[in-house]
Amino acid sequence: MTAANTRLRGGGGVDGAVHAAACPRLLQASLPLAPCPPGGAVITEAFDLAPVRWVIHAVGPIYQGPPDAATLASAYTQSLARADDVGATSVAFPSISTGVYGYPFEEAAAVSVRALCGAVTAVQSARLMAFSHRVQELWEQAVQRLTSYQRGWQSMSLVGVAGAVSLPPAGAGRDARAVAAARQDRL
Repeated sequence: MTAANTRLRGGGGVDGAVHAAACPRLLQASLPLAPCPPGGAVITEAFDLAPVRWVIHAVGPIYQGPPDAATLASAYTQSLARADDVGATSVAFPSISTGVYGYPFEEAAAVSVRALCGAVTAVQSARLMAFSHRVQELWEQAVQRLTSYQRGWQSMSLVGVAGAVSLPPAGAGRDARAVAAARQDRL
């Protein structure tokens, strides 16, 4: 999963690194899917990123204040929806919008953990990929503060510069039929 821009052209940070590692076909596959609005996500093949099969391109908001939380949360939940579309059972997430888009790390950590824990998805494993000790600490704190941690992840872990930290699951993950039924109920 990569934090993309609306034009899906690659860029800096995680998105630039993913595009550079994949091959030009990743850019060719993503361009017809543009523009992707803030809060949205699209999916392409991963091409030369084996063993990764798919790349989810999620667009977060350019930070302008707390109202952006819903858009940031949507980028995470839409990423899970795209993973469900292709039957993916695990997703690795960077910290969306906290680079050049300027979202404060502490606020983004809380928003992302709430969004992931509240999502209806068949994804069984989520990895939060921290690029610094500070981001890793903030994600750990966000999970600890979330008193109603009710997401049924079979596996949620935080991978950072200090190594991997397993986050306690709330119970068994949901199967695909339960996810489909829950989504139908929301329509």
